Amino acid sequence: MYKDRKQMAAFYGRSAAANPEAIRAQLAFARGIAQEEGDTIPEDPALLFIDDGVDGLSTPRPAWERLVDAVAGGAKPPFERVYLGDRTRISRGSPQEVLDAERLLMRYGVTLRYCTASCESDR
Repeated sequence: MYKDRKQMAAFYGRSAAANPEAIRAQLAFARGIAQEEGDTIPEDPALLFIDDGVDGLSTPRPAWERLVDAVAGGAKPPFERVYLGDRTRISRGSPQEVLDAERLLMRYGVTLRYCTASCESDR
């Protein structure tokens, strides 16, 4: 399922309350899962998409929009996978909004990896 070589991956984190500790915890957990799967989430700010203090019902979500632009903006992104906590990191709105986001990224060859207890891939 995964390539043996280390792959560059991105991270998306969101916290409704400006809470850097919550974001750091999300990132640390995602990095651990990524490492287990042979991926690397680097310190590169271009691969860390963080909406801290942004409610999941609100728009815009600047980091999420930057992520979508990085994927769909023309040039192939330097990552094939984005690690994030769960679907509610994308939105606490309608399930259709999350499904649309997943389909958009998949159209460009980017998979979302939800790092819940089992970090299941939702394709």
